[in-house]
Amino acid sequence: MKILICDDNQTILDDLKKKITKIFSSLSKDNTVIIDTFCDANGLYDYIYDSKILPDAIIMDIFLGEGKENNGIDVAKKIKKEYKDINIIFCTGNKNAIEDVFEVDPLSVLFKPIENKKLADVMEKLYYHIMDAKNRCVTIKAVKGIHRLKMSEIKYLESQGRYVKIHIKDEEIVTINKLENLKNMFGKDFLQCHKSFVVNYNMIKKYEETKITLFDGTKIQVSRYYKKGIKDNLLNRI
Repeated sequence: MKILICDDNQTILDDLKKKITKIFSSLSKDNTVIIDTFCDANGLYDYIYDSKILPDAIIMDIFLGEGKENNGIDVAKKIKKEYKDINIIFCTGNKNAIEDVFEVDPLSVLFKPIENKKLADVMEKLYYHIMDAKNRCVTIKAVKGIHRLKMSEIKYLESQGRYVKIHIKDEEIVTINKLENLKNMFGKDFLQCHKSFVVNYNMIKKYEETKITLFDGTKIQVSRYYKKGIKDNLLNRI
């Protein structure tokens, strides 16, 4: 999981990062949380825009300094307009400043000084919200019937002409669709590594220059065109 924190107070940034890391380590031993911090809204937005992997959540102060560009609510609106699946959590020391936050539909609002129990409760809510999204199901109209598939069980997608094979455990679901359509539908964990292949990040065991090896031993070709994008995406998750 990846979380970004934006606040113009470095002490608050350091404290939140330390506490959230500890909270997530108590919630799960299997999921590592990666936290990056930013002191200004422009730096945060540029990072998201340039990044190969989107964060799962942003914790953002409402007031980040002088000027409209540092209004946390306006920045969050801009982010949500382009990346609607990112969870937003606002934090503020002014309870009168939250009238407009609900235009962004935040997951929660934290009030400064942030109480440890409140922070733990909100992070637990965030954790299970993210896990529910990762384990969500999609409905696929296949050549033979209609299938409900768990996202977490899909290994990779394979384009073959006008058909796409969805490889899930020991089964192949064949649908008439475009690889790009399914990639966009399935979300940011599905990475294109070849014009004919999209792979589920959570299934990747090893990446080499020209191939990806999945946990079940399946090897998938990585083309020269997608090689840099795959490498950058994987490194951004470290």
